[in-house]
Amino acid sequence: MILIGGIIGLLGVGGIQRFMIGQIGMGILYLLTMGLCYIGTIIDLVNYKKLTFEFNQALANKILQGAIRAK
Repeated sequence: MILIGGIIGLLGVGGIQRFMIGQIGMGILYLLTMGLCYIGTIIDLVNYKKLTFEFNQALANKILQGAIRAK
């Protein structure tokens, strides 16, 4: 999904991939600067696996913390 969002960001709406992973501030910056003149969007396309891994890891930690608190 992040790769598809990056491609959409390259072709039109810059920053959509940042909104998808919860980085609202960076998403707004990319939106207003057209993906930092497309350089940021291209970097995100190259590093989409890292962005996805970090997002998934943060989400897993959040779920794990919730499960620990529920005990």
